[in-house]
Formats: sequence, structure tokens, C-alpha cells
Amino acid sequence: GTNPKSNYPIAFYRMLSAKYEKNAKVISIQNIFNLSSEYADLALCIKPNTEIALFNCVINYLIENNLIDERVKKIENFGSLKKTVSKYSLSYTAKISGLDRDAIKELCELIGSSEKLGVMHGMGFTQHAMGVENVFSLLNLVIIKNAFFLSLRGKVNIQGAGDVGCFPNLGDFWDASILRRIEAHWKTSLPRTRGKTLVESFLVDPVKAYYIIGMNPAQSMPSLDRVHKNLSKMFVIFQHSHTCLTMRFADLVLPSSTLLEESGTIVNGEGRVRLVTQVVKPVGKSKPTWRIIKELARVFGFKEAFNYKNEREIFEEIVALLPGFSHLRVEEIYSGVDGFLEKTPKFLKFKPVDFKGFEEIKDEKYNFILTTGRMPYHFCTGESTRRSITLNKFLRNAFFYLNPFDAKELGIEDGDSIEVESRASKLTGPVRIDPRIPRSIIFAPFFSEDLLVNKLVPLTFDPKTKTPNYKNIAVRIRKIYKRKRIK
Repeated sequence: GTNPKSNYPIAFYRMLSAKYEKNAKVISIQNIFNLSSEYADLALCIKPNTEIALFNCVINYLIENNLIDERVKKIENFGSLKKTVSKYSLSYTAKISGLDRDAIKELCELIGSSEKLGVMHGMGFTQHAMGVENVFSLLNLVIIKNAFFLSLRGKVNIQGAGDVGCFPNLGDFWDASILRRIEAHWKTSLPRTRGKTLVESFLVDPVKAYYIIGMNPAQSMPSLDRVHKNLSKMFVIFQHSHTCLTMRFADLVLPSSTLLEESGTIVNGEGRVRLVTQVVKPVGKSKPTWRIIKELARVFGFKEAFNYKNEREIFEEIVALLPGFSHLRVEEIYSGVDGFLEKTPKFLKFKPVDFKGFEEIKDEKYNFILTTGRMPYHFCTGESTRRSITLNKFLRNAFFYLNPFDAKELGIEDGDSIEVESRASKLTGPVRIDPRIPRSIIFAPFFSEDLLVNKLVPLTFDPKTKTPNYKNIAVRIRKIYKRKRIK
């Protein structure tokens, strides 16, 4: 569920170094073959939303063939896990996942024989209505193999934002002693009640006012017709480094600087803490985000609580207050030496999960599955990369992507305009015929305002994290008109 060749080049080239220098085997498991799949020793194209069945099968194979250490049998809930996975034979899993039985067996044998196993996943694995259960199924395998585990994130420092507490349920992640330490330092009280997630605050129970920083929800959120309607009713403060679709809904715009115009620290997906040094000065009246927030705090009467002189003072406070950072030396980080967060697991415990069926069911009307994702030449919602003359030479416009055999059956040719309709909305756009797309699947990227594919994403989400299902949407397709031929 990730494409490091396109999205995480440093991680990808480290993986290639292990492959070619140390004879490591690379396995790629995707819903659509991607650029990373081309470098894999085993590349599997699995039906969307069937990963739980596949990982349960691998675990069952390891147990049945005695390919696990004795220590594993002593871990909490091993007996329950063994019982849950016992029905996931190679043949049973092949029927669910659409994979060949022998391919699944090869996967099991590669994992079973590995002395060291590294696992990385992306949002192709988590952006589901059962994303948490997907992760549980993978973590069960990680624990069994004592594997290195890497969750690849969507943007720079998203990992760091979470590590310093940017989530609505602090009490679920930090114990009371950490909260009390911060309260004593800040001389205020922190909320103990749970806040709202993005899905809840934009769609389920919309707020009256929204302060949006560095995000483009008018393009990235699900059920965009409803998001746009709700945004138009809110008082929106929009803080960003580029103009984008969300800015059209803003009542107040605060221009912020880009990463290259700022200094400070970031934390990446592997927990690496790294210094960022300003390359160019901020453009126009834009300012670093921390300075904007500091000035707002002064306006609202909290000047003393935000009395930072520079980025380093903020990092010093983080190191002093948060246990994952407390072992780091500020002097070393600011001299350019990377550090790593302390993330030793507090306990090991299996969490057995069963394959319960598909998030969205195809029927006679909605007989295709839409999945969304990124493209190599544009980043997320494209507000910066679509301004690049060089990148636009590779790819300027967004398309729907369809399998050649499906296209032939529907009478669709490359460049035709098609209508794609889900249970949430409908959208018209041009199509590209691509043999990498599996039968009965249609793919669309989300980088372009000209093809707002997330209008088609219904309001279905994981009950625990409220993460939307962007990867498994039942749709129907029909041709609107043929392409204009150039003579």
C-alpha cells in the first residue's frame, strides 16, 4: 500500500541498496502495480480491502510450518491469534484476495525464511473504513517476525506533528503525568475531553469557525460537495504558503512561508529528528507559522505563554517536556547531527482480526471500484507542483485510468470523456487507458482542481480514527463523448 519509488525516494534507494548490495528480497503488495513494483522480487496485485485475509494467511502458514520462535507463543493473545488465522489456508485466501495460490505460498515462504524482515506501509493500507484493523493484522505479523516497521506518512513532519500532541484525544496517547508536567510549565489546564477529527469537524458535526493551516480540505477531504457547502457557512481563517481551492472559501488569509524559507526541526516517518536551515527569505509578507501563532497569541492576551524568541527555544521546550524527545541533546541537533525519538514498545500483544468483507460492495449498477492516489510528478493537492514548468512537461492534467479490456467492453478510447458516478456524487473527466490497472478497477489522482475526484468519496470512515475510505469506492462508468481528434 505504498509507492516509495515515487513518494519516498530516500527510503526507496536505501531499499535498493539492501537489494543489490546485501541480496535482500523485495516484496511489493499493491492494489495497482506501481513504479516500486517493477523493482520487486515478488510483486502481488491484490484486490482492494483484502489485506487482512492475506496477512492472516501468512501468519497461519508460519504457525502450521513451525516457522516461528518459541518466544512468540508466550506473547499475550497468541492462542486467540492462532485460532483466528487457522481458517486462512492458501486456497481460501486466494479466493478472497484474487491472488494465485502459488504466489501466496511464495510470499509465505519468503517471509518465513527471512532472518531480518522490514515492513513499510503507506496510506493505500490505512485509508479504509477498516484501516485500524488492517494495521492490527500487519502488526501481528511484525511481532511474530520481530520486524522493523515503518509507517510512511503523507507530508513532511506529519509524524512530528503527532509526536508533539497534534491530535484530538491527548489522553489516549499521553499519560496524566505528561499532561500535568505541561500544565505546570504553561500555567494552564489542558482539555481532558476528546476534540473533533477532520471528518467530524468538516462533515459529521461541522464547526462554525475553522483555522486551517497548511491544508487544502476543499480538495483533499471526502464527500467534497458537502465539504464545500459546509465551508461556505463557516468563518474560515486560512493560513498557507500557496493559493489553492480552499482559499476561495476564506474570510481571512494569513500567508505563511514554505519549508525552504524556514528554520527549525522536523520528525520524519522513521522518527528521525532533523534540523532544517533556511535557504531563502520568506516571500512578500509571509511569515513562519510559529511567528504567526505567536502574534495571534499576543492579540488574544496570551503573550507570556508564547514568549519564544526563536525556533530553538520552542525545540528546547519540546525536549524538556516530552519523554520521546527528552534524551536528545539540543546542541547536537542544532549542529546538524540527526537524532531519533525514543519509541520502544511498552508491551507486546497480539490483536487478532478477521476479514469481514468489503467496505463497499459492487452491484449491477456500481460495478467498478475506484481507488485514488498520488502521481510521481505532483505532490498531494498540487498547489506547489502544478506551478512547476518542468513537472507540467511530464504531466499537466489529471485523468481517470482504466484497463484496456474494460475500456474496449465499454467502447471507450484513450482521451474520451467519461462520467464516473458513485453513491456520493458524479464527475466527468478524460480517461487514459493503462494496462497496469487491474480489471474492474478505475484509478484517479487527486492533485488537480480540474478533476475533484474526492467528490466521489462517500462519507464512510474508520470508526476509531475517522479516516475516510479513499481506496475502495463502488462506481459506475459511462462514456460522455469521444476525444477531439487533431488532424
